[in-house]
Amino acid sequence: MNPSASLAVLYARSLKQEAARNWKPYASVQREQEQALRRLEKCGVVTVADLIAELPRLPRGLQRSAIEFVGLLKIRRAIPVLIDLMDRPRLRLVVAQVLSYFHESRPITEALVEAGQRELAASAPDVTWLDAITIACLACDDRRIAEILLKTYERTDLPGWLRGNAADRLMSQTGIADRRTTLYRRCRAAALRGLDEEDLDVRFGSMYVIGALTSRGDWNPPTVHTDFHCALPRLRGIAATDHMLAPGYWWPLSAEAADVIGCIETGTWPQPDAAHRWEGFPERGEWRRD
Repeated sequence: MNPSASLAVLYARSLKQEAARNWKPYASVQREQEQALRRLEKCGVVTVADLIAELPRLPRGLQRSAIEFVGLLKIRRAIPVLIDLMDRPRLRLVVAQVLSYFHESRPITEALVEAGQRELAASAPDVTWLDAITIACLACDDRRIAEILLKTYERTDLPGWLRGNAADRLMSQTGIADRRTTLYRRCRAAALRGLDEEDLDVRFGSMYVIGALTSRGDWNPPTVHTDFHCALPRLRGIAATDHMLAPGYWWPLSAEAADVIGCIETGTWPQPDAAHRWEGFPERGEWRRD
């Protein structure tokens, strides 16, 4: 991307590209973005180079919008600045979300590995850092990232919502379903233990891990393994009786359990799955992050 490119021109171009895909942002979102562009112009931020140079010094209220523009416009040149901004706790999560948009970035991977290894080795890990890693890791596909996510999922001293998120993101790492590896065996053990934990996030995340490990899309034809047959009685019990809404999700644990039973028995995710079966239902699980 040309450093002298106008942010306004790039933004207009992005709107046209999205319109060509039959997608348009909510009017309120577009209005906020246009207002943020005008505020950036008043601060002398007009081009890509201006944005990268001024990002660390922008007014507090405008800084978050500027970070979001980096993601919206896919400004890869800003990645080093974003990585530095992760040291600021109030910006850490919004930066992590934007970093997740940039795939196959070695600087992002190395920064997340360094932070994750540091926090997991600490006597009192900073949960906001581990949360940021689970968000940003979509930009990475690296065994070291998988190890950090798995350790986060395994650790019972960490909050359940964080462990559930780590379990979910762990399944985005390639090679995790290789049954010959220690990583797979640890995932299996953690998921089986997680089914019996009290925390809803961990139980939901553990069911998703089991479903993902037994229904990999690259198996053609689908392959049925017996590694998780021992979980079927527990899953059938959840499917029959546990109708609590999973935190932050749109369907109860029983519906997820029914899907995972199908994964184990057939090697494929049932269609329609729980997300589609519960589409349109107004109930929502409580979103807890404490």
